[in-house]
Amino acid sequence: MTDSNWLDFIIDNANERRLGIIHQRSEEYASETDVLSNFKRVAEICSILGVNTREPFGCILYMKVHKLDRLCNMLYDRVNPTITPTIQDTLDDDRNYTDLLEALLREERTVG
Repeated sequence: MTDSNWLDFIIDNANERRLGIIHQRSEEYASETDVLSNFKRVAEICSILGVNTREPFGCILYMKVHKLDRLCNMLYDRVNPTITPTIQDTLDDDRNYTDLLEALLREERTVG
């Protein structure tokens, strides 16, 4: 296989993998009519709450809002339940982000 063919092979495989991920994730997070709906909801919520993602704790808060959005999608049957991460996974992710937020705030001596 020539270098050019090898590169085409690598790029084609990468594109195929990424397309599969896009389709799976859109079914997990977004509505059927708007594949970007989860980003729009999370951005709107962060804006209302004044979350500044330029700050480390703002990034963690963004992720917590993202997990809340995912949890609502699962609890209110807005996504295909057979492909979605479990509710337990989402709750565990959220708890992890809470622990990371506490660690960051302790590092900055805002708590404790």
